[in-house]
Amino acid sequence: MLQQAHVQGVASYPTDVVANLSTIPPLSIGNFRGGSVAGSGAATLTYYGSITEGGTYHQMTDAAGTALQSVKGASESCAIPEAVFLGARWIKIVNNAAQEDMDVTLKS
Repeated sequence: MLQQAHVQGVASYPTDVVANLSTIPPLSIGNFRGGSVAGSGAATLTYYGSITEGGTYHQMTDAAGTALQSVKGASESCAIPEAVFLGARWIKIVNNAAQEDMDVTLKS
């Protein structure tokens, strides 16, 4: 699993399309309270969360049932929604466009 993401700083993380959710590695966010994602391609990122690393990952939503998402342009970064850090200890980031390694920065 992506162990380097347990420390503050930037870690490369492979995002992919939802059809490949089972192959996207889980990212531990348990002790973090914020973060951002950067990559070269434009994308809408959707977050799937679980309480345990090996658990079932469900699409994360707000109180109204709307998916938690971030939208980024090409070569831009975007914030990970704050609610992601309140609802899960492990996440998977799904990219609507294509498979891409993105830089994830986590903040405590």
